[in-house]
Amino acid sequence: MVHAGKLHREGAPEPVVLPFRGSDAQLLELVRSGAPQAGRLVFDRFAPDVQRLVWHVFGPDPEHDDVVQMAFERIFDSMHKVRDGSRLRSWVASVTVNVARSELRRRRLRRTFFPARSSDEPLELWHVDDHEGRELVRRTYALLERMPAQERIALVLKHMDGYPIEELAAVCECSLATVHRRLAKARRRFSELAKRQGLGERLAQSEDWKGLS
Repeated sequence: MVHAGKLHREGAPEPVVLPFRGSDAQLLELVRSGAPQAGRLVFDRFAPDVQRLVWHVFGPDPEHDDVVQMAFERIFDSMHKVRDGSRLRSWVASVTVNVARSELRRRRLRRTFFPARSSDEPLELWHVDDHEGRELVRRTYALLERMPAQERIALVLKHMDGYPIEELAAVCECSLATVHRRLAKARRRFSELAKRQGLGERLAQSEDWKGLS
């Protein structure tokens, strides 16, 4: 078996045996050493996290894969700056959130100047079995579209991803006091929007949103 730290005589790292089962800290060391398969290893390990975060922030979105790609481009470009490998997963989430925040703001500006774009149409919710469920998802994300980016992200990470408040503050790169205020504002705004659209009771029965309406 090839060991991660073993080098060829020429000084280049040997390929890593897949699947890689080392720690995040060991994975970061492979990235720093220039291991040939490091990029693939990073993608394989964190793609589910990035995909989930992007889905929860944007919902059924035709540009989902583009946002995921942008997140990984930022991850690969900046990973050399990470010092604590044990915090790598949290850092990946933070980078993904920053990319999502920038994309939400870009889209808001785009809609301001180009309000009618067919690319903004949602994808078919093939993984939601019933028509009512698909409709609820669409209407929920229509509400989220009307919220400021930072409030929207805090809300979905807390209620859909289940982030503890301390981790939420770290991923959003803000203080505990700030994330508490942001989350409180987001909950109030979302509840008011839901009630105006007649979704309050339905969302109150949802596992993700119960307690908000």
